[in-house]
Amino acid sequence: MSKLHNLSVETKSEDEKLPLPESVQLSLGEIRGNTKEGLLPLSIGTWLGILSEMMEHEVETICGVKGQHDASRKANRRGRIQGEVETGGRRLPIVRPRVRSTENEALSLAIYAVLHQ
Repeated sequence: MSKLHNLSVETKSEDEKLPLPESVQLSLGEIRGNTKEGLLPLSIGTWLGILSEMMEHEVETICGVKGQHDASRKANRRGRIQGEVETGGRRLPIVRPRVRSTENEALSLAIYAVLHQ
């Protein structure tokens, strides 16, 4: 488990410091840990984070904004499932979102379909 460090952001006035949000502190701690292991783990970790955000964006595009009711919705979120993607000649395990149509048919995410081949 990585150590958390309190970091602050410098403002125009050096006397006023704003603490970074906890999620940013956790991300910085994770990046620090990955840099100690080398550039490859840092690159892969960054790529997996970007991939996760891209899949979430695609799910939002298909299903609409999470938590908002929409009578004309064509698909629904159905949790997450284990999957894997190929990156740099390696198969990496990921947890990907599941999407089903309103007729209960499985829908694939385009970004996952391209990387899963």
